[in-house]
Amino acid sequence: MSVVARLASGYLVDRYFAPYVGALCYSLATAGIILLAVPSLPFSYVIFGAALLWIAGGAESDLLAILASRYFGMQAFGRVYGWLYAAFMIGSAVGPLFLGMLFDKNGNYQNALVLCAIGLALSVILMFMLPAFPGKETVPLRKKVGMNSGAAD
Repeated sequence: MSVVARLASGYLVDRYFAPYVGALCYSLATAGIILLAVPSLPFSYVIFGAALLWIAGGAESDLLAILASRYFGMQAFGRVYGWLYAAFMIGSAVGPLFLGMLFDKNGNYQNALVLCAIGLALSVILMFMLPAFPGKETVPLRKKVGMNSGAAD
């Protein structure tokens, strides 16, 4: 499923503003975490929540590279992406430790999952706040999907 998510996010990024695709992916992850955080849901909901996380996880590292290249250019890409990926890896290493500490303190993952959902919701908001890519002309969505009124622009 992760491979399908990577392909789908690449397809969407080619057609739509990449931060909006990122916001969609992080919204799916937020919904998945919320489903996992709610106690006593049927097991099918837990599976669905995990699938939403898996889908979002397939797109996140690709989006990191795309956003780094579009905002900072290819001359700075290696340096910028290296730092961003290092931060990503540190978070991947520290995150489970932090979640485990919260589990040890509370006896469950509910509070940890709520904190994760809040962090993801903030990332969705930040994605919507990102400006247009430097040096790129923005094309209105109506024009992109062929919804012109027929008048010459």
